[in-house]
Amino acid sequence: YRITHSFNLDGKDINVWEKHKYNKRRKTNIYYKKYESEGKKLLGYVLPNRIIFKEELRSIISRNKFEIINEFGDYNQEALTSHSRKYIAVLRRKEV
Repeated sequence: YRITHSFNLDGKDINVWEKHKYNKRRKTNIYYKKYESEGKKLLGYVLPNRIIFKEELRSIISRNKFEIINEFGDYNQEALTSHSRKYIAVLRRKEV
C-alpha cells in the first residue's frame, strides 16, 4: 500500500492507502483501498474492474444474439457523443 491522499474529518486526520494489481487471467485491475486514522483501519474495500471499449462491447452483444436498438450518453436519454460520460445501450434478443 501507499498513501495517495489525506484529509481531515471532524478533527481527525484520515490517510487513504491504495494498491492495485493486474490479474492477467481475468484481464482485470484490482484496486485495494483502506482508510486509516491514528494507525487504526476505519474502512477497506476491494474494487475489481475491467474496462471494455465500445466496439468490444458491441461485439460481445452481437455474439450473444442481441442487437442494439438504441444508444444513449446518460440516463436522461441524451445523445451519445464523444464527450458522454456513460454508455447506455438498449438491447433486444435477435430473432433466430
